[in-house]
Amino acid sequence: MGAEAARTLWQRYGTRHEIVSRPLCATRKAGIVQMLTVVAAFPLRHHGTECDLTNCRIYQIHGSPETEAMRSNPFLDLWQFLTELTHAPYAEGVFAYGFVVLFFGLLAAAAVIARANWREDPSQRASVHLVTCVVRVLIGCMWFQACLSKLPLPASEGLRYWTEQMAQYAAFGLHRELVTSVYLPYLNIIGPIVFLAELSFAVSLILGFGVPFFGLLATLFSVHLWLGLYLQPGEWPWAYISLAVVHLQFIVSSAGRSLGLDALFHRHDVTGFARAFG
Repeated sequence: MGAEAARTLWQRYGTRHEIVSRPLCATRKAGIVQMLTVVAAFPLRHHGTECDLTNCRIYQIHGSPETEAMRSNPFLDLWQFLTELTHAPYAEGVFAYGFVVLFFGLLAAAAVIARANWREDPSQRASVHLVTCVVRVLIGCMWFQACLSKLPLPASEGLRYWTEQMAQYAAFGLHRELVTSVYLPYLNIIGPIVFLAELSFAVSLILGFGVPFFGLLATLFSVHLWLGLYLQPGEWPWAYISLAVVHLQFIVSSAGRSLGLDALFHRHDVTGFARAFG
């Protein structure tokens, strides 16, 4: 992008002393959109003076072919997420509805499991179990959406961008060195691991299976994000702390025993399950 074009975009979308992140547009053949976003922090010397575009950075994020804004409202965004499952990488041909089937299959299984618990154990009908179950499933859906951003494998552009951000903005030098020396050179190996980790968090929380174990992994993962992006100017560190705290609460409350698969396994005395997953 030339300086004049960037200047025009800044004048159209930017304001003083702000970091600007506005999607512009563009599509990619695989069905995932590369949305060019101009990010700039240009403090003006005086009111009305022209901004300095020397440090203008352009990066790519993922969206859908129909996306015109990063967010609109929760209901429309939910609808877009559901409809965009058919546009995800690998969702082609006979697999066009693969992610749709997986997502709604998990939700249907969670409903069946919750109903079985509700019928078999009257204590499961308490409001605390119902609320815990709903929150657990919602966080599981969040992880499902997050894992899709790691596609296509082995290393999506989104994963590469945020890993590079960690290399620059991690809270501690040792962490930055680890990301620079290990994560980035071997991102093609780490990418699938991250994808499978986030998918496992989603499956565990939606079904309520092995929640103490996978909740601990998700907590450590959230702490890693907190420290890794702590100095990133566009991130709010408390967001990752909140995520870690939620998973800690899932662990100490054994959230899978609230209308989840963990409750069924414990009640039916599945051999070794209580000892393995708590």
